[in-house]
Amino acid sequence: MKINKIYFSFMAMLAMMLTACSSDDDYRWASVSGTEVYFSNTLESTVELSADANSFNVPLNRIDASEELTVNLNVTQEEGSILSIPTSVTFAKGEKETTITVNYEPTAIVYGNYEELSIQIADEKLTTPYGAATYTFKAGATAWMDWGMGFYREDCMTTFFGVDNPIGEVMIQRNVIEEGKYRMVNAYGEAYAYNEPGDWDDSQDYYITIDATDPNYVYVEKSNTGMDWSYGEVSIQSMVSFYLGKGNTLEAIKNEHPEYFGTLKDGVITMPAESMLISMADHKEGGWFVSNANGLFAVALPGSVIADYSAEVSYNGIYTNAAGEVFAIGNLTLGNDANTVKAVVVENDDDADEVATAIAAGEIEAIDVNSGNIALPIGDLTGELQIVVAVIADNAVQTVATAKFEYYGGGAEPWTSLGTGYYTDDFVVPLYTEEGAPYTYEVEIQESTDVPGLYRIVNAYAPVANAFGEAGGNENITIHAEDATGVYFINQPVGLDFGDGEISIESEAGGYVAQYGFDMVKNQLPEVFGTLQNGVVTLPMVTSQNGVNYQGVTYLGTNGYYGGMNGAFKLVLPNAANSVKAKAKSMATATKFEQRLKSHAVTNHRMINKMATKTTQVLR
Repeated sequence: MKINKIYFSFMAMLAMMLTACSSDDDYRWASVSGTEVYFSNTLESTVELSADANSFNVPLNRIDASEELTVNLNVTQEEGSILSIPTSVTFAKGEKETTITVNYEPTAIVYGNYEELSIQIADEKLTTPYGAATYTFKAGATAWMDWGMGFYREDCMTTFFGVDNPIGEVMIQRNVIEEGKYRMVNAYGEAYAYNEPGDWDDSQDYYITIDATDPNYVYVEKSNTGMDWSYGEVSIQSMVSFYLGKGNTLEAIKNEHPEYFGTLKDGVITMPAESMLISMADHKEGGWFVSNANGLFAVALPGSVIADYSAEVSYNGIYTNAAGEVFAIGNLTLGNDANTVKAVVVENDDDADEVATAIAAGEIEAIDVNSGNIALPIGDLTGELQIVVAVIADNAVQTVATAKFEYYGGGAEPWTSLGTGYYTDDFVVPLYTEEGAPYTYEVEIQESTDVPGLYRIVNAYAPVANAFGEAGGNENITIHAEDATGVYFINQPVGLDFGDGEISIESEAGGYVAQYGFDMVKNQLPEVFGTLQNGVVTLPMVTSQNGVNYQGVTYLGTNGYYGGMNGAFKLVLPNAANSVKAKAKSMATATKFEQRLKSHAVTNHRMINKMATKTTQVLR
């Protein structure tokens, strides 16, 4: 779902219009003598020629149809025109409309060429001031021809909004002059899964044009979408198109940045991750932001389909066999086309993408896995670990999935319990209750034995799950308070899914830190961080560009919602719990679980995923 879509309504000054008549009520329209011949003002300004026809008609009208009438015409057209237009036309007696038949030779059509011409009523005495005496228009044939229905997987709107990557069916046109040029028709209109009526301009067609004349160097031309989610019309283009617009040659871009180009293979066009750009006309002066972060932008030409290489993995626990070998147990869900899949357990600090690439190259030994339960040896690893799953096709990694967990090999965990404190949740409960109010409850709080000021809430949302009669909530939430004036937490799951996707939360500062690092954000945006004072952790309220106050983000799957809109997030450490008012409320009777978001969540809690200011790069 989209967020913060603003709808306006306007009141018409109808009363003024209805009361404007007085002594002028007896007014009558002036009349014009004669037959009053005219061209309708609703005629199209462009006439498309078809190779399957050899003529088209232009209607001509008159008021007085009492007698037969021949009307002479003055015709202006380009030299060498393929159109043959008569110099007169006749109305039969009683006929108020006749047609001017324009003939042409279909084999002489030059696709992509339009000529301008006009037809004028020669006798001025036959005309009327209430209709057009001249019809000026263009006639020709577009270079673009409907080819058939294809498929589009979108990965540009994810830059600003918390949406998945839907695959929609769209009309694909091909260019009959330049082989290898294609365009999608209204890909961001009704065909786009997250659009609602009014989100796009339906008064005309919009095209996403793709240059695949060289299938190894594909790029997307600058294209307007006609879609507006209250931040101005959305436009997209590839990095290649952007640099072409700056005066660079195509050959220079190929030589210096071949990684910006996509490919056309087996009827499917794909673009590399971060090779696309997106703009919203009213956001940041229409600046261009890097998109296609997931590398999922794809277009399947007619007769082809987009392969499903999706993969999701979860960690379910530890298993030790009779020989003392330790395995990480997980569950794996794979897309229909994910046939070669390998998995391994590595340290949490290892880059998952690099690990997957090494797996595909045979540099790391991994286990062949399929959908369902998986068991992966841990070996001598200990501490914070992760499962890395690599989906491989065409000798390349198509998808990487991960699941993080902790295993200490029987040794002491690097966490010590501080005892019981209080946690005020303002990120999850408000989304699933009619009141939209925060909720305070008791939690166990631990501190890292290695990093002073690094805290975690043990099974942070288990009380919420219990109150809603659901299982789960057993994830630990880590809070970084090593710097007492630079408190944050990065995006992390809470262990709940109420039917809208896995729930995770992140503070406003955490979103920035994940992208830019703590030092840079603390130096440039210190106001987004929380504080630890007298044993109490709080977060500041920040204001979005459209005036919404919030403290962070709540994700339901990949959909992002404003979190902390009450400004109530708080963590009271055990050493301060007795000195502040932090009495836990009874949630079991105060709230009732709702399987879907209530109206307050839909109207007030929607947000721009990652927020527009968090995008990774702005091109000037």
